[in-house]
Amino acid sequence: PYPVITLSMAGLGKGEEKLEQDIINRLNVEAINHSLEPFKDLSPGGSLQMMVAILHERTKERVAILVDEYEAPIHEAINDLELAKIHRQVLQSFYTSIKSLADRGMTHLVYVTGKTKFTQTSIFSGFNNLYDLTLDPDYNAACGFTLEEFETYFSQYLPDVLKYNQTKGFMSTTASLEDLKNDIINYYNGYSWDGKNRILNPFSLIKMLDHKLLKQYWFETATQSFIIELLKRKEREFEFPVNPTMSTISLSAVDLDNLRLVPILFLMGYLTIEKMLKPTEYLLRRPNKEVNEAIESNLLNL
Repeated sequence: PYPVITLSMAGLGKGEEKLEQDIINRLNVEAINHSLEPFKDLSPGGSLQMMVAILHERTKERVAILVDEYEAPIHEAINDLELAKIHRQVLQSFYTSIKSLADRGMTHLVYVTGKTKFTQTSIFSGFNNLYDLTLDPDYNAACGFTLEEFETYFSQYLPDVLKYNQTKGFMSTTASLEDLKNDIINYYNGYSWDGKNRILNPFSLIKMLDHKLLKQYWFETATQSFIIELLKRKEREFEFPVNPTMSTISLSAVDLDNLRLVPILFLMGYLTIEKMLKPTEYLLRRPNKEVNEAIESNLLNL
């Protein structure tokens, strides 16, 4: 029943003026989708506020705002720190406008997703009422498939996968469906946000069922330029951490001026929680075979 505005921040132009104009252009596409005239001579934040105000008045309902890859313009400029900071300032101004809409009671929901959690002071300084779901126990299985879901919804596709791999000689003719399930779990399972519940990578699992082959789908398709550029910026030789620990404080302190490797590796899926050592500290590990192969064959060869 609520009007919905969706906005992806990935693939926008670089530089203050280009980035602002591209955000406005994407908002204008949303405006057209809602049968509104494109906005002219307004900032990105002003365009969003105008659209929400009109939709709120037209429908008498509050508006839902969904922002995907909220920090992508920073990632895409990470090899130029000054440019990344300019992008950060543009984003900071834009997200402050969302806080203003919430304060005026015009938003029903604001949902923001991204790969890394930059500090609220760096991007969300005017938008400090966000609730972070990353380590919330009520959402620890929200971003993938549990083993129960895997069994319930995907078992029917496994006979074709098994037959294909046997025909190609990738699996023994005596291999069973149980053998295939164990291989899939070993390859794609293991992500955890509490050290107890573990889930399979949803993207890789779906791709595997489509192509019928166990391989690195997540690393090959995901945008890894941010982590690669970060590793290249390290003056010392890079050594991938073995069973590191991470505090909740370090997770919430990712900033451009102090990019700490372990929290970023966790947030980007190269490390996951093995167990909770104390309420504010976690032991980490590599989640599964897919990630381990990606690390060994790609990141460690930089």
